[in-house]
Amino acid sequence: MALIALILACVGAFAGVMDNAFVDWDDDHLLVNNLAFRGLGLDQLRWMFSTTLGGHYQPFTWLSYALDFKIWGGLNAAGVHFTNFLLHAATSVVVFFLTRRLITIGSPPHTNRAILAPLAASLLFAVHPLRVESVAWATERRDVLSGFSLVLATLSYVVAVQTEKPSHRRWLFLLTTITYAVSLLSKAVGLTWPVILLCLDVYPLRRIGPWREPASVSTWRGCIREKSFFFLLAVGSATAAIWAQRSAGALWTLADHALSLRIAQAAYGLVFYLWKTIWPSALLPLYEQRPGASPWDAEYLVAAGVGITLAVVVFLLRRRIPALLFGGLNYVILLAPTLGFAQSGPQVVADRYSYLPSLVISILVAAGIERLFRSAAFRTAFARSALAGGLTSIIVILIYATRAQVEVWSDTATLWTHVLDHAPRTGLAHVNLGQVQLRQGRPAIARDHGLQAIAILPNSRSAHRLISHASSALGDWPAAERHLAIAVELGTNEPGHWVELAFAQEQCGKLAEAETSYIRAIQLGPNDWLWHSYLAGLLARCGRTAESIAVYQQAVVIEPRSTASLLHRVGLLRERQGDYAGAIQEWDRVLQVAPRNEPTALRLAWTLATCPDPEFRDGPRALSIASAVAAGYEKPDPWGSEVLAAAHARTGNYDSAIHWVSIILNEKGALLDDVSKDRLNKQMNLYQAGLPYEHARQVPIAYDPQF
Repeated sequence: MALIALILACVGAFAGVMDNAFVDWDDDHLLVNNLAFRGLGLDQLRWMFSTTLGGHYQPFTWLSYALDFKIWGGLNAAGVHFTNFLLHAATSVVVFFLTRRLITIGSPPHTNRAILAPLAASLLFAVHPLRVESVAWATERRDVLSGFSLVLATLSYVVAVQTEKPSHRRWLFLLTTITYAVSLLSKAVGLTWPVILLCLDVYPLRRIGPWREPASVSTWRGCIREKSFFFLLAVGSATAAIWAQRSAGALWTLADHALSLRIAQAAYGLVFYLWKTIWPSALLPLYEQRPGASPWDAEYLVAAGVGITLAVVVFLLRRRIPALLFGGLNYVILLAPTLGFAQSGPQVVADRYSYLPSLVISILVAAGIERLFRSAAFRTAFARSALAGGLTSIIVILIYATRAQVEVWSDTATLWTHVLDHAPRTGLAHVNLGQVQLRQGRPAIARDHGLQAIAILPNSRSAHRLISHASSALGDWPAAERHLAIAVELGTNEPGHWVELAFAQEQCGKLAEAETSYIRAIQLGPNDWLWHSYLAGLLARCGRTAESIAVYQQAVVIEPRSTASLLHRVGLLRERQGDYAGAIQEWDRVLQVAPRNEPTALRLAWTLATCPDPEFRDGPRALSIASAVAAGYEKPDPWGSEVLAAAHARTGNYDSAIHWVSIILNEKGALLDDVSKDRLNKQMNLYQAGLPYEHARQVPIAYDPQF
């Protein structure tokens, strides 16, 4: 019945999570826009075990996403969230059994105590609003997967050391090792776990320490040797975690974040999670670092004072209530990797960091309940019923609070609106909500969010880029160019950012500066053909045709799969130079690799039909190519019809030429610009006079490609 109640409580608290969408808070680039994990083939597995995407080495987390993708037949938000929920519910069940083991060590379990106390602990862990970030955020699959594995490893260890049969102990230690490895390969949050085991050996397992006299050095050595492989796994995982963080550029240096501030932040975090466990209001996905923060700020000093006071109280009670001392040690040890000494990311604290440390608090509550049951005051049925009723009320309140917190994660706009409602000076929240507004077609509101963001975080590249994107949508290219320039000056190794700047500079007429920016993008990404293509396009627009052709040809070498589109443009440039032979040759090469490339086929047919140099005219071939393209149209296409008309005229069939031009003028005339109308009317006059059309080395403006 206890486990049924636990599962029902989990469902009641987290049922709404399956209705949530992915959010643009890592979900977008880790899952939605990431194709690499979608499958279980060798290529996908190789990627999972080698990538540091997002600053984490988490191959088993990626593997779980791949299994979701396979099970649900695609990337399904409800499916991903459901798996997160299942893992959390399974962890809660393991917490029940682990708590039951720990609080009954050394004494025969009382029937009610052995159920109520561990049930209370598992429920407090399971349905607390602090768990929502780990469960409702798809990206934090790593939290629930690593958490489940680590709690299971702890339970198997506790059972192993209490087991008398050596064969059973060996198998349980093997299970402990495997589950610990899985935890580390899901998220390196359990780095300090071997130290936790030593603490458990002292209390409550009492394998070493003052409860076992004499406490010989050999006993300590034996316990440490027993965990030597766990320590090796932890060191390896720590190395991989540092490598992943550095690869992603996520680790902050001491120049970015002073040691004194890290110490103050650590003290704040220790007290923050305790307070939020007691009073879980205004929970946020981001508690942002404040520019100019000082270790002498009031919140840090108050936290340090509270922390020191609690430490003194626990120390004074160490003999009467040893569980408090060792519980406090375990709490600090589990939190240590996330307290900010190795700072990565803009957060001071994060709800998700409480996932495992909160387990210690829950077990301490269970130990307190067990202690109450042994006291004289709680020997009456009334007292025990009152305790059970009080605990039930607390759990019900937590379930309702958790349900409300789950809704906060329903979509991106709701998430960041919630942050700004409670912490309006969160710069990154303004940026992220501004991005939502920009996608929804409200650039003015988006720019306002960007301006508020830089008022809080003047050196935020993402804020300046948001303002530039919103400004460009509003047609304010000078502002767009100015803020993009600031963004790249703040430092970026992303070639795409330089390309954005180059485009804005072009719009402002700063062609020389745009060329420099494109070149910088190529320097940062020399093997990306797109950057070469963009530079070639600029050179073409500047009339530097020969240079443009050379850069396009470099792009072809880099990315042969884009040969068709690149050589199409090279052909156009050669035609503009009057090199008709070269143009025709380039287009023939395109059609060899892409026979159904309609733009190239029509351009070739147009030149064969209208070339001013008679040496390169070929009316029958032009008509054959144009007719083949036109045969694939359900409705006449203006450009295809114009080419077909020119080809008919070149073969002397002027009636057909007049017919196709008439179709364009009658059906599409209202949509044509004046230049196109003049050209088509000129063609009509020539065809009616029995003369073909020659294009005089000019590409029709309406169909000029955007280089």
